[in-house]
Amino acid sequence: MSKSRSFRDYHYDHSDILLAVVILIIAAALIVWRINIIMAYPSTLGQKAGTTVTTEQNATTSDNTAAKESTRSSGTNKATWTDDKLAEEFTLTVEGSSADKKIQCLIDAGLFTSSVDFKSVCKSYGLNAASIKAGTYTFSQGMTKEDIAKDVIK
Repeated sequence: MSKSRSFRDYHYDHSDILLAVVILIIAAALIVWRINIIMAYPSTLGQKAGTTVTTEQNATTSDNTAAKESTRSSGTNKATWTDDKLAEEFTLTVEGSSADKKIQCLIDAGLFTSSVDFKSVCKSYGLNAASIKAGTYTFSQGMTKEDIAKDVIK
């Protein structure tokens, strides 16, 4: 009888641990199996909302000599930049019901490269990017991204 009692004691003592290990293995297998879908979920949300989701690594720009030269954004009615300042006066109508749509107006106009770019400029100057105001703005020659952010958030 002592042999069966010792087996029952061993089984009783270790069954909870064994069950926990089995659950962890099943959870890990599900995560590994569905990792592509899990990682694509933010992009799926962005597509449903009509916005694009970029990683901060892709959204940041490097400071090289080419960035300091005069650049013109592609498309019609885009801002022209020279040495990180507006090369000419630029008028823009910011509209939208959400802050993301208003920020997208600035991006489409070539004033910022991404929403991460706009939000990082706002954060560095202690501004709340979510409080962007709709309206028509005229940005004068020589304004920087920081000046533009201050104007649209006032």
